[in-house]
Amino acid sequence: MKRLIVLALVTAVCAVPAANARAAKGPTMAQFNALKTQLKKDEKKISNLQGEADFAITFELCLNAATSDAFQGTWGVIDQVAQATQAGKVYFGPQTAITDLQSCSAFNKPIIRSNAVPPTSSVFSALAALLSG
Repeated sequence: MKRLIVLALVTAVCAVPAANARAAKGPTMAQFNALKTQLKKDEKKISNLQGEADFAITFELCLNAATSDAFQGTWGVIDQVAQATQAGKVYFGPQTAITDLQSCSAFNKPIIRSNAVPPTSSVFSALAALLSG
């Protein structure tokens, strides 16, 4: 009998919180509309950040290729001077341009890579102009 009373009490104790528990409510319409507005703002920020990241990667690819061109042009001049003054000596030999994966031509104002010997800073000026505008 005691066991039956204890079982009844335990059942009653467990049933009371379950009966008083409320069903989960969703957000109010005002909260939903505020979340929708925030989502649109966040999507716009994400889109802007993606565009900025794409620009940065494209810029870096073009900058790396332009830097390589300048180094190779410098090495070409060193080889020319060595050939003229050191009985045909060559230090660096023929150079192979690296690809920019068409990044330099992807800008609104395409960057024209130069393999001029001696190298010039015109391509770097054009890249700097991209950042200032």
